[in-house]
Amino acid sequence: DWEAAVGETVAELGGLDLLVNCAGITRDRTLLKMTDDEWQAVIDVHLKGTWLGCQHAVPAMRERGGGAIVNVSSEARHGSFGQANYASAKASA
Repeated sequence: DWEAAVGETVAELGGLDLLVNCAGITRDRTLLKMTDDEWQAVIDVHLKGTWLGCQHAVPAMRERGGGAIVNVSSEARHGSFGQANYASAKASA
């Protein structure tokens, strides 16, 4: 939960200066066999998780006058067999 993580960090450390978005999961399956849930799980972790992290961290960083956000992707954005969801998420993040 991003709201709780940012809140606890600010409370314990007095602010937030840096966010690194580096989470990732795989749910490999070929296009015709991949379920909606497998597609969405990867998109939610890679892409939505990055967006939510930024959304909750930026206000805390602004209170301190700035900060840095590092979004980590991978060479997997080019894709491998069975990774349409993973490659799409990495290319988007």
